[in-house]
Amino acid sequence: MDIIFARHGKIMYGALLALAFLRQQQHLGINNETLFIAGGLVFFFGIPHGAADTLIFRTIGGHRGFLGWVLFGFIYLLMAVAIYGLWLWSPPFFLGYLLLISVIHFGEDLHEIPHRWMKLSYGLAVVFSPALIWQSEVSVLYGFIVENQVAILFAKISNIIAWISLANLALISFAFRGAISSENYFYLIWPITTLVILEPLLGFSLYFGLWHSRLHLNRLTILKILDRKPISMLLLAVPLAITIAAAFYGFIRLGGITDLSFSRIIFIGLGSLTFPHLFMVHALNSLDYRRG
Repeated sequence: MDIIFARHGKIMYGALLALAFLRQQQHLGINNETLFIAGGLVFFFGIPHGAADTLIFRTIGGHRGFLGWVLFGFIYLLMAVAIYGLWLWSPPFFLGYLLLISVIHFGEDLHEIPHRWMKLSYGLAVVFSPALIWQSEVSVLYGFIVENQVAILFAKISNIIAWISLANLALISFAFRGAISSENYFYLIWPITTLVILEPLLGFSLYFGLWHSRLHLNRLTILKILDRKPISMLLLAVPLAITIAAAFYGFIRLGGITDLSFSRIIFIGLGSLTFPHLFMVHALNSLDYRRG
């Protein structure tokens, strides 16, 4: 599926997963070390794949000039702010939106597999599998977004969906076994394993930063959308710097780096940015289809 996860990449990811698993046995729960590791994975490895939306726009609409870029940035930020407003208006509704759009977005890890039902099944498994054995920890994370009672309810529902989605993914994988290569099974098993055996915040950060993001960036490289030209690096660096600066400002407003501030900035921030990002992924799919 991609060159990043060549043989040495698989070994490296497996080693990091094993190291994270062994480390968490000594420090179960959210602590400063977990926040530091998770923050590094999300901000320095995960967010760049969203910042690369500027490169997608350059490919599909950069010829529209300065006003086109201004309009793109304005609409992108407006969509993100609107989703943030959704959280202010109704946190439970926002959490439902966050889970739904994450299912759709993470299902795009399997963009080369044409079966939409398999993508949906995979997306459901990625989003809800942490609640399989970490239901109480998931409810704590949800509790940073919604009230505790609502968080507990969402966690219980997530646990049920986790069992159903994993069983469904297994059945779908068996049904389409003739159309799925052994290499693609690797892309099904490793992310789910990560999200099941690691506590939710660490598992999500490892998956998001070193799996989901790198798949997306490598896809842009293969399509020659991402390269090492100075202009490409600048278009990648500017939104990345803005996002990190906004997160830093958020930490200051919320009283520093704590489990509450970190979780709110990560999940509410990513939830807001994922909405416009998903439109760019759709544009990328259309571009990929035309080139194919």
